[in-house]
Amino acid sequence: MRRSRFLTIWLLAGFAFLYVPMALMVAISFNNSRLTTEWTGFSLRWYVALAADDTLMQAAWLSLRVAVISATLAMLRKPGARQLDARLRLAHCRVKIPITDRKFPVPRILSLLV
Repeated sequence: MRRSRFLTIWLLAGFAFLYVPMALMVAISFNNSRLTTEWTGFSLRWYVALAADDTLMQAAWLSLRVAVISATLAMLRKPGARQLDARLRLAHCRVKIPITDRKFPVPRILSLLV
């Protein structure tokens, strides 16, 4: 199936809309000047200042700990969910979604809601 040129352009425009501002912020963060409009040279000055701030570092470590704990709990929960799925025999069925007129596989228990 050939993609339309119009959709490809819209896709690229959407990615540019999302990622170009982030790339600019990363590039500007290495600027030595206090002004974002004036480039005075490459510097890690702002990252050194960030690392020196104890409150921000404590917040960053807390975020990292929360992420590690939640990822670990999700991994530990997966076998139990698989076993429950097999025990209840929640076979997948195909449900027609009215908006798209297509059928999608969903667990049988969710098909009751549609």
